[in-house]
Amino acid sequence: MMGEFDSFRELSDKQFEKVRVMAETNPNLKKTLELYEKMSGRNLSESARKAQEENDRRWDIMVADQEKLAEELQPKTMGAFSDMLLKYGFKLPTPVPPEEQSKEGHFADFMNAYGTQGFDLLSEYDMKEATEPKPKCQECRKEAGMRCKQCGEHYCSQECQKSAWPSHKKVCKLVAARGF
Repeated sequence: MMGEFDSFRELSDKQFEKVRVMAETNPNLKKTLELYEKMSGRNLSESARKAQEENDRRWDIMVADQEKLAEELQPKTMGAFSDMLLKYGFKLPTPVPPEEQSKEGHFADFMNAYGTQGFDLLSEYDMKEATEPKPKCQECRKEAGMRCKQCGEHYCSQECQKSAWPSHKKVCKLVAARGF
């Protein structure tokens, strides 16, 4: 067929199209291909790739800011979650109805109810000048100062990296082998 390969990255565009055609009749291959395309952005246009990078940047800033808030200050209602997203430049395609604004829940509840359609990115928003957060250690969530040499995961110390290794090694080897 096409010979063996270690990663979809190694395929030419023509070979990649052949894999896409094969995936139409193979559900497992189709799922793997879709995951690869999401992670790599291989088939995104330049403008779509930039929009995704901006989306990711804003999301990272929002998450880092929320992690700093005391529990009692974190959003707890559907309206508060909507306001938080607006602050970071995300607009829901369908707003939270007035009668749902004060409904309490978790962010996952909010996303399931209102975030499944994705978000529109606003050009003007409160946190536009915010800087990206510094990477956090994947083991203890402190500020990271080093990275795994194989996959690039962030750690604050060799102790945290060693502590994380039993659960990290499978993902690490896969990421390093696939070049993600």
